[in-house]
Amino acid sequence: MQSTRTKKEKNSAAVAVFAIAVLILLMFSAPFSPLYLATSTIFLYPFLLMMLCVRGGWQAALTSLIIMGVANYMRMGAGILVITIVYLAPLTAVLLLCLRQEVPFWKTAAALAAAYTLSVLALYVGITWLTKGQAYTIAIEQMMQGLDAIPGRDTLLYALIRSGAISLSGLPENTPVFDETTRDIVFLPGIISELYNQIRYRLDLLFRALPLTLVTSFGLLLSTMGLYVSVYASGKRIYKGKAEDGTLAFDERYPLPQMPPFSSWHISRKLSLYLIPLAAIYLITLGMGGTMRLAGQMMFAVFTTIYSIQGLSVLNWWLKKWNVSVPLRSIVLLMFFLMFQGIAFWVGLAEQLFDSRALRRHNNDHHTLIED
Repeated sequence: MQSTRTKKEKNSAAVAVFAIAVLILLMFSAPFSPLYLATSTIFLYPFLLMMLCVRGGWQAALTSLIIMGVANYMRMGAGILVITIVYLAPLTAVLLLCLRQEVPFWKTAAALAAAYTLSVLALYVGITWLTKGQAYTIAIEQMMQGLDAIPGRDTLLYALIRSGAISLSGLPENTPVFDETTRDIVFLPGIISELYNQIRYRLDLLFRALPLTLVTSFGLLLSTMGLYVSVYASGKRIYKGKAEDGTLAFDERYPLPQMPPFSSWHISRKLSLYLIPLAAIYLITLGMGGTMRLAGQMMFAVFTTIYSIQGLSVLNWWLKKWNVSVPLRSIVLLMFFLMFQGIAFWVGLAEQLFDSRALRRHNNDHHTLIED
């Protein structure tokens, strides 16, 4: 039985690696492949590698990491290959080590958060040093050169205008916009210059916010909820027989010990006391500038992300109580995660004040986001 189960796991891991390879091939062949590959490397690949670590072990994770690195190297060069390895390898190695040592769930999450944060900080410091502080300018100009070389560039710019991403509303009235000598969508050179300036400005804001987002909200979400989904998807239900009420009884086994159900996650009273200064410092630094304001924003991002996670846990608890099916429950939680994190934050904050699930009264310390 054990050998059969192991064979099934290896087969499913091989299928997962093949699916990821196909996904990378599709992005590699797409018209805007560098953009797709870079975005996936930052936000999607870490989660996929965590899933593979839990499901298929180091062989599946290493194979996928090599495929990701080769695709990035062929499209964007050796420098991006190095960035890919520094960004993804430490997170993968730490998770594999924790799985091998059967480290408890919350300690694994803490180790992943630390490894991921150190990777991002190392990349930020290294890239800033190598480019002499011009990393954002260099990245923006490379993207603008890529945009300029795209066939149908003006059609893409027109689509961005229609979507509201960029605008021509600031131009004087009756300003010529299109080349009237052709039926195609072709902007005049002055209009192109105006649109490019807007794109540069928006990209600069995006790139400057990216390191802050990665080391705070994204890092926390990846190391907690990302880890939970990865481990939960690889759990096993072992049949134990019939319970006294006649229902079937199962024993759930997970690759990491002491993993609490998501619906019981909550912030302990001790952690809530540590979180209050984060919000207070953010309010104090609102009128400041430079480093102090950035520090306040980082602390507030941690504060809101932790309570948003608790809010999603509360929503899951109520949905389970109302006997909502797992697929529908997953869709609702994903929708709140992607579109309504602000609501999840306030739900989590209200739970902290009123303890609607009565979890803290029952002293469920192993279900908290930190040990009491």
